[in-house]
Amino acid sequence: MLKDKIECNGCGACFNICPKNAITMQANVEGFLEPVINKEKCTDCGLCERICRKLYDKNNDNPACYAVMAKDSVRLSGSSSGAIFPVIAAKILSHNGYVCGAAFNKDWKVEHVIIDDISKLPELQGSKYVQSDTNTCFKQVKTLLEENKKVLFTGTPCQIGGLRNFLNKNYENLICIDIVCHGTPSPKVLEKYLNENFDKKLIATINHRSKLNGWNQLYTTTTTTTGNFIAERSHTDDYLKAFLYNLSIRKSCFECKYQTIPRQGDLTIGDFWGIGEYKPEYNDEKGTSLLLINNEKGAKLAEEIKHEFKLFEEVPLDVALKGNPNLTGSSKPHKNRDLFFENLDKMTLKENLDYTFNEKADCILLNLWFCVNYGALLTCYGLKKFLENNGLKTQVANYVHENFQTMVKDFFPMEFAKKHLDLTQECKTYTDLQKLNEKTDTFIVGSDQLWKSSIYKSHGGYIYHLNFVDGNKKKIAYSVSFGDDKFDGDYEDTKLSQHYLNQFDAVSVRENNGVKILKETFNLEGTQLLDPVFAITSEEWNEIANKENTLGDYIAYYSLACGWYNDDIPYIKDFVKYAETKLNLNSVSLRINKKYSVEQWLSYIKNSKFVITDSYHGVCFAIIYNKPFVFINTNRGGNDRFDTLFSKLNIKNRTIYHNDNFEGKDYLFEDIDYTEINKILESERLRSQKWLQNAIKQPLKPKSSETEILNILLNKQFSNDIKTYFTQTIKPKLNFFEKIFSIKNLYDLANNKKRKMITILGIKIKIK
Repeated sequence: MLKDKIECNGCGACFNICPKNAITMQANVEGFLEPVINKEKCTDCGLCERICRKLYDKNNDNPACYAVMAKDSVRLSGSSSGAIFPVIAAKILSHNGYVCGAAFNKDWKVEHVIIDDISKLPELQGSKYVQSDTNTCFKQVKTLLEENKKVLFTGTPCQIGGLRNFLNKNYENLICIDIVCHGTPSPKVLEKYLNENFDKKLIATINHRSKLNGWNQLYTTTTTTTGNFIAERSHTDDYLKAFLYNLSIRKSCFECKYQTIPRQGDLTIGDFWGIGEYKPEYNDEKGTSLLLINNEKGAKLAEEIKHEFKLFEEVPLDVALKGNPNLTGSSKPHKNRDLFFENLDKMTLKENLDYTFNEKADCILLNLWFCVNYGALLTCYGLKKFLENNGLKTQVANYVHENFQTMVKDFFPMEFAKKHLDLTQECKTYTDLQKLNEKTDTFIVGSDQLWKSSIYKSHGGYIYHLNFVDGNKKKIAYSVSFGDDKFDGDYEDTKLSQHYLNQFDAVSVRENNGVKILKETFNLEGTQLLDPVFAITSEEWNEIANKENTLGDYIAYYSLACGWYNDDIPYIKDFVKYAETKLNLNSVSLRINKKYSVEQWLSYIKNSKFVITDSYHGVCFAIIYNKPFVFINTNRGGNDRFDTLFSKLNIKNRTIYHNDNFEGKDYLFEDIDYTEINKILESERLRSQKWLQNAIKQPLKPKSSETEILNILLNKQFSNDIKTYFTQTIKPKLNFFEKIFSIKNLYDLANNKKRKMITILGIKIKIK
């Protein structure tokens, strides 16, 4: 039987040599040909294995290297570079020989064919940039050779190697030319490209290497029988882009044993990239070929034809190696190569390239992932995972306000984010954030206290109100919290928040009071959803909570109130000691300054017997892992989040208030029956999924032209360089704008403070 198919290059040698016709070449899911064995016909003779991927090692390991140009009339009549191939092919045909090479068939698929008529030579010229089907060519070539016919065979190095292995004999009447190969793209990708862009019945020609604007600025050109001519720069054409950036290439090409010296052919040809740097006169913009002479047979043929070329000059091999790295090494796969093929049947080629090459996401998520707080980071992870579970390719905005840059570098968030969050490019400025509009059509904020005024103002203003997002993008808020029982912003902040929040297409909040705040303060409808840490299952959390428990049974306690200090707050310390006595267990502190990794922290919760915490997300993960717990209410505010959670899940008697007497309250240490709680969580998960799906598919919320004008003008001011002080009012030029909007940049000399005065429809807003 054949070796692992992942190493198969699709040369077809095994198919041609099988004496029982037990092998067929069939397209795999990615569209590449690979052998399929009919076990009923197979006799286990081993021929297919013996010829598979053996190297031809009789050629020179230091071949002579030439820069070659054919006459202009030949180079400009369909050849990709310096036109070595048509000159050699014409020579063979003139001696009643045969030429075998790649050609498009009537369905615009590429296959190896054999010609003996020079009128058909143009079909074999030019770069096809797709893996060709060699079909039965190896058998046909052997028959011609045995009949003493002269044959020229051209192909990729693996196809030359496959032919040599199939023949298992040196034929003096065979000339093999291998091309410098970047890797073979999938025929399925080419077919998809043509079907999505053309009526294949009307295509007259396809040229992936047109010299429309010279050899160094290559174009893909297509002509049709109706006279249409379409030209696209190679680096912007969807098909060529997928090829050139190694998205559509066969996996085995990335570890190709044939891309080496000694080469497989008697001659090697390709574009002589970089030749102009060696000698400018060797590049006249009409095409220059690289020629390697790999053995005596190749040298003899080169001597016979060199007089037919405009340029045929020997150059150092190092010059060729510098410009053609595939002479001695494989291309490297694009990091999203597998994702490209996963999406191949799900998207158009253009959409797929947006996803994989341009890394366009279905949505970009904004939240406080970078805060040194396990709950904030895990909320982000949970929501990202939930979004992806619902089929949304999600990236997380890599925005960290300068106030928190040092903190992120010194603690665990960035380490975890690089492994799990698929961050966008770093966004340091408002302008950087605006560039994210190029990467997605949907922005989602959530969860945690993103709309608490005292928090978002310290993180750059109205970023989490999506003030930088274009009006033609979808804006969704998922389980966002105001962080208190009422909105904590002042009058001016309320009005500006209302301006931005009313532009959201769908809004959900975490707490019951959040729905009330939306309605009474911002005249906005919203839905209450649980924190997104509940939107994925404990089994999914186990994917990162995978640290082995070496501590035995213990109490895990996590306190935000004392997280940054070496000494615990006395009340919490006393309660933990009391719990140790009641439960006969030792305790493990998960305070932040111990710098546990996220995986370690979560594993400590998972493997504990009991949890004590003053943290909302400490409570959440105790519930997720079905742990008995005590919540210590330290009166730090935001109690509505606990009230909403406990009420929703019908959890009672798990709270003790700071400085209350805890002795004798045995109910705090009772087990919790999670049967009904888990049913509610599953129901909430399904409700959240339905809400999200509706939010994604519903049309954009209509926005008035006045709203869009205000957004544009506000954006211009937010993106101004804050180091520059302005003393005059900045106004739009049109009188209509002057009546509804103005901005003044103020500098308070007495207090050494910078401010902005924004006037919108007569309402004056001061921004520090």
